[in-house]
Amino acid sequence: MVWQQAGWRASGAIRPLGDYALELTSSENGNIAGEVITLSGDLVAEGGLALEGNQYSVDVLLSGPGLDDRMLQQSLQLVATPEGQNFRVKLTGAL
Repeated sequence: MVWQQAGWRASGAIRPLGDYALELTSSENGNIAGEVITLSGDLVAEGGLALEGNQYSVDVLLSGPGLDDRMLQQSLQLVATPEGQNFRVKLTGAL
């Protein structure tokens, strides 16, 4: 899957973030794994996700000059943990 021209809306304006791809693979037992890849843009996203039965996990590191936007940083703190100058989105749970 490809997400082209991803953006973040704040105060009525859209700030371009980049283009991203999610490469998915599945196993014979139905488990799904995916890798997030940044194709281009100021916000770099790298990491993976998994779905095993009804259990899911997401672990994606966000970095790059796109994080210089203070409002974006504040918004990311709602779903991500700061790691130095970067942010990590780490989620686990059940569907």
